[in-house]
Amino acid sequence: VRLAVMDGKEAGHALCNAPVEDPCHNPPLDFKQARFCEGHSAYNRMCGIVGCDNAVAEGSKVCVPPADGNVRHTFQATRTHCIQTLTWACGYPIAATKFYVSESESQCANWLHHLFPDEVAHLRPDYLAYDRACFLLRHLVTQDPHSPWVQNVRLIVDAWHYIGHRVSDILCRSRCNPAPADGSQPDLIIQEEINGQWITRRAFNTEAAEQLNAWLDGYKGTLNRMTDYNFDFVLYCILFL
Repeated sequence: VRLAVMDGKEAGHALCNAPVEDPCHNPPLDFKQARFCEGHSAYNRMCGIVGCDNAVAEGSKVCVPPADGNVRHTFQATRTHCIQTLTWACGYPIAATKFYVSESESQCANWLHHLFPDEVAHLRPDYLAYDRACFLLRHLVTQDPHSPWVQNVRLIVDAWHYIGHRVSDILCRSRCNPAPADGSQPDLIIQEEINGQWITRRAFNTEAAEQLNAWLDGYKGTLNRMTDYNFDFVLYCILFL
């Protein structure tokens, strides 16, 4: 029985901040002061207030200083949203990727399908712990109720976040409980005799990815200042080498 744990970590490199409908995933021209990539460099000559198409005033990033400072702007580059990690319950990393805009259920599902296609179905975990497993399960069922991630993998909420999920959420309580006491998932709990008394404990560490991401905090300041190429290379090295 194998259990994998997934979690997101807010860290990332600079990205082009062009005010376009589909967010640009390209890096800025330089990682110190540039705001836009080469393809969107023309925005440097336009007002940095989103929605204003006027030319910038000389030596400024806007046409006229806004009266209200609470405006959407492109005064600096944006960043990738998070690093998404997947680890075995023992703490061994399986994979990591970057989510550019948000940690949505659709992106998580697409990533899992990419990591474990049908050709390597035998490598999929039997259980997947994730802080939003119940939301991910709803998404998967809505998209394809016959998905192998619905039929063959049990999605559970990690133990720490499960405490904060609503008691009234029937799907979460019935399908995503990390340690059900009714015996429905005997692989998730272990009974041990200690000093003549039988106790029940969890069989797996459902916080493995959370702990790995906490360890990455030591590198966050360095990673945030890197170019996209260096970011990917260093992240791969510290996780897998």
